[in-house]
Amino acid sequence: MRDADDASRSASKHGHDQSVVLRTPSLVLRRLRLTDAPRIFELSREATLRERIPDQVYRDEREARGVLRHLVAQYAVADPRSAPYVLAIDLGTPNELVGHVGFSPLAGEVEIGYAIAMAHQGRGRATEGVGAAAQWALRTFALQSIVGVVAADNAASCKVLERCGFLLEREGERMLHRRPQSARLYRLAGG
Repeated sequence: MRDADDASRSASKHGHDQSVVLRTPSLVLRRLRLTDAPRIFELSREATLRERIPDQVYRDEREARGVLRHLVAQYAVADPRSAPYVLAIDLGTPNELVGHVGFSPLAGEVEIGYAIAMAHQGRGRATEGVGAAAQWALRTFALQSIVGVVAADNAASCKVLERCGFLLEREGERMLHRRPQSARLYRLAGG
């Protein structure tokens, strides 16, 4: 039996990558693959991820591969109300991974989370990827809304959500990435 990565490579050779979920003017959003482990590990070691998303920092590639194995298995569930659904953000074509965007259950709602490699921050890539992924998720999973929870002092991430149409609902102390901090809760309503 061939694994998902073999099927993906085969499809790519024939001009159609079945892991691609959507394309934007400059990005490709696709399902994660186990072969993404080296790049996901590399991203997890960047200063901004270590600071902002410490629970997504991995000891080594093996740990990153284990997390990817879990995330890839969740595609069978295909419902972010009950399991994470995370997409790779590729630059231009599949296999140029520059970040990820995902949807996860959070207290009866669906939360969006995202990260972009430091070398690609400040160029609109997060806004482009988050905006497209959020609209796709609202339609695909028939969601009433999506929430985004961001550290209040993370101005760049707050701006990404605001540019994508998320509205600030409240701000206050809460647990965020396993530590108490001031956070903002944003919401994007479905159409």
